[in-house]
Amino acid sequence: MEAIISAIKDAFLGSWSLQLVLVSILLSLVWPTFKYYAKMTAILFVSFMVLVIPIPLFLIKPRWPLNALISGIVACEFIRWLGVEYEIRGTEHINVKNGGVVLLNHQSAIDIVLLSRLLRDFRNIVPVVKKELFYAFPFGIGSYLVGVVFIDRKNTASAKDVMNRESIAINRDNLKLAIFPEGTRHDKDTLLPFKKGSFH
Repeated sequence: MEAIISAIKDAFLGSWSLQLVLVSILLSLVWPTFKYYAKMTAILFVSFMVLVIPIPLFLIKPRWPLNALISGIVACEFIRWLGVEYEIRGTEHINVKNGGVVLLNHQSAIDIVLLSRLLRDFRNIVPVVKKELFYAFPFGIGSYLVGVVFIDRKNTASAKDVMNRESIAINRDNLKLAIFPEGTRHDKDTLLPFKKGSFH
C-alpha cells in the first residue's frame, strides 16, 4: 500500500500538468467564475486544435467545406461533454437542399461551436470572416483549408468581389455562406445595425 501511495505522490509532484488539472478542478468547485473561464479556455483550445491537427488531411482536398465535418463533430461532442448548453434559433428557416446566406448573431469567440453544430447538421456551410483571422497561424491555415471565406472589411470593393465569386459557388455547389452581419461581437438581446455586405 505504501508503494502505491508513494507512486501516486511521485506522479503528482513530478507532473505539473496533473497538478494544474487538479488545481483547476478544485478552483472550479469553489469559484464559479473560474469554472466559466476554464470552460471557455478549454472550448477555444479544442476549437483551435480541431482545425490545426488535421491540416495534413485537409491538404488532400483543400478548400472543401466538408473537411471541417469531423472537426465540427469533435468540437460539438467536447462541448456536450463539458456540459455547456447553448441554443440555436431559426434553423427551421435554413433551406437544406439549396445554397444561400445564413445570418448569425456574433455573440462571443466561441461562436465557432455554433458553426460546428450548423456544419454537422447542414453540411455545406462556409463562414465569412475578417481577413485578419487568416494571419492567426496556424488557425488561419486550417480555416482556409476548410473553405472559410476571408474578406477585407476595410476595402468595400475587394469584399464585394469576394462575395460575387462566392455567389457563384452558392449556386453551383449549394453552399450556404454563414455571415455575421453586425460585423462585431455583441452579447446583448438586441441586434446591432447590420452591415450591407450580407445583402450584396
